[in-house]
Amino acid sequence: MAIATPSAETDATLYRTRHDPDSSEPISRSIYTALAAVEGVAPPELDVRLYDSVDVEALDDLFRANADDEWEFTVTVEQYAVRVRADGRIAVSPAAE
Repeated sequence: MAIATPSAETDATLYRTRHDPDSSEPISRSIYTALAAVEGVAPPELDVRLYDSVDVEALDDLFRANADDEWEFTVTVEQYAVRVRADGRIAVSPAAE
């Protein structure tokens, strides 16, 4: 389960959330939820395919196996840059053109 908050900062971040590491849901589900929030739709109605940009199973495995480490990566998903951190923080921003 993700704890979501719209970004109030002055940077270009459109949406921030944090994946609950104790949740039975994979982190990819929280990413889909964040992208859906940015798009203004329910997650099942999201017309963005995360699996076209990243191996979703590998992402979920990375989070489960390395949640205590410090790592961060950003993946471009269509017009969005999605930053994911080991502590479960997820930020969605416009992708650089």
